[in-house]
Amino acid sequence: MILRFSVLIHPKYGSAVFVNPLLDVRDIYTNSSDTNIETVTVCLPEISITSLYKPPASPFVWPDIPTKCRKKYAVVIGDFNSHHTRWGYDNTNRDGELVESWMENTNMELELIHDAKLPKSFNSCRWRKGYNPDLCFISKRLAHLSEKAVLNPLPQVTTSTNLNHYQACHHKD
Repeated sequence: MILRFSVLIHPKYGSAVFVNPLLDVRDIYTNSSDTNIETVTVCLPEISITSLYKPPASPFVWPDIPTKCRKKYAVVIGDFNSHHTRWGYDNTNRDGELVESWMENTNMELELIHDAKLPKSFNSCRWRKGYNPDLCFISKRLAHLSEKAVLNPLPQVTTSTNLNHYQACHHKD
């Protein structure tokens, strides 16, 4: 895998897309909206893959991708920072409602690939609870071929300024 594109507009978060060098990448489109929602879309001949990051305080608004990146199939993955009981949360917030409404009404005909029983991919120090905030939507015609999995985490680079916070959040006795 090679890093095809990364975007870092905000000092605390960003997006990166790694692509197999043998794939026929036709275009890469990035967008950062007025609400700080970042997307990176990789366009292949028949499928577009969009990675999204929505900061917690930003309202969910889907940033439209260009017509040239609208393909026969679509995959949308990312951290939507939204809560919905359908995704294993105790409550549904306004952003969760907006994400569900977007999924049901988008012309991309997407289906959520999610299993609330999967291991948690994010440990909140603030709430002292694990969550699985990363969502994966895929074209309905491909959904039966798809499965979401939570893999082992990548090593995290920790600086001395956040080492104490990291140890307090992630140390297992």
